[in-house]
Amino acid sequence: MQTGYAPAVLVKLADMLYRKADQIVGLYTLVLGFIAGYMIGTARAFMLRVQAQMALCQKQIEENTRS
Repeated sequence: MQTGYAPAVLVKLADMLYRKADQIVGLYTLVLGFIAGYMIGTARAFMLRVQAQMALCQKQIEENTRS
């Protein structure tokens, strides 16, 4: 199997991370309670969104620099 650059993989990863970020606040709130769970969930969701943005930036960098 030959491995090559597949930008769709990075887009799929970003979509998955955004979906998980959208779900995690509610999950943490249910499991840990309103005050602590909401704050921890919001922080975790932010980190997932940052990871998604980094993946999309990598994809864009590749597209901009590919000759």
